[in-house]
Amino acid sequence: MRTVFVILHYQAYDDTVSCIRSIQKLNDEAKIVLIDNASPNGSGKKLAEEYSDNENVHIILNDSNVGFSKANNQGCLYAKEKWDPDIYIVANNDITFPDRDMIKKIEDIHQRTGFDILGPDILNSRTNVHQSPARKSEPTLERARRTVVLNKIIYGLFFITYPFMRRYFHNMKENAKSVEDWDKEQENALISGSCVIFGKTYMTEREKPFDPETYFFCEEAIFTAWCKRNGKKIVYTPEIQVLHNDSASTYLEGDSKKRIRFQMRNIIDSTKIYIKELKKYR
Repeated sequence: MRTVFVILHYQAYDDTVSCIRSIQKLNDEAKIVLIDNASPNGSGKKLAEEYSDNENVHIILNDSNVGFSKANNQGCLYAKEKWDPDIYIVANNDITFPDRDMIKKIEDIHQRTGFDILGPDILNSRTNVHQSPARKSEPTLERARRTVVLNKIIYGLFFITYPFMRRYFHNMKENAKSVEDWDKEQENALISGSCVIFGKTYMTEREKPFDPETYFFCEEAIFTAWCKRNGKKIVYTPEIQVLHNDSASTYLEGDSKKRIRFQMRNIIDSTKIYIKELKKYR
């Protein structure tokens, strides 16, 4: 099976190099499409220069930061037109792939389950917390609406709520525990978007793997809802494990106030898009 890795890069040069090297250890002929989302520190151009002589690493340099969904859609479309792969492994640049048999395992699982989308076990390399699947199913319309209302209130009063939100995000990160049933294979659970494996059947039916496009957040919920309504199979498997280097992909310059405002603003905007999508299925 032809396999292509699509990696989204932003700022964190060392993490991206580690990601690429881990892929090359799986197969030194593996095809990699790297999308730089206009990293202001110039790391995208640095990577383009470093891998300019490597015919297996193809780098797209965006002129602006177009967000998660659009950038990954760019990479997948590029891979589809150039190689028409059977498997697309879409991952953040802070993911590494330690399992040397991963590609063979993906082929075996595909033969056994016929998955359209596959989610691996994602282990936080710093805390040893298993991060996928995030939930048993995608959020309901009512839950999504509550999320928008609550975040709008907190965001609107940010000058008051910031200290509480800073503590909330810190505690959520530091006190995170492994999700339930991470060690059990499951169907149609809400897998983590930091590493998603798309099969050819899914990519054939969808012009864009992430559609509609959000800037950041809710991508997994959107494609899970679409798959359930269109008879597509999502499989989570603990047979394949990848390592997550503590969310370097959300790296932003500046203080924690800027990072938290970024997250909350995009939670609101992306959840609105998700709500609009869910209404189509009612």
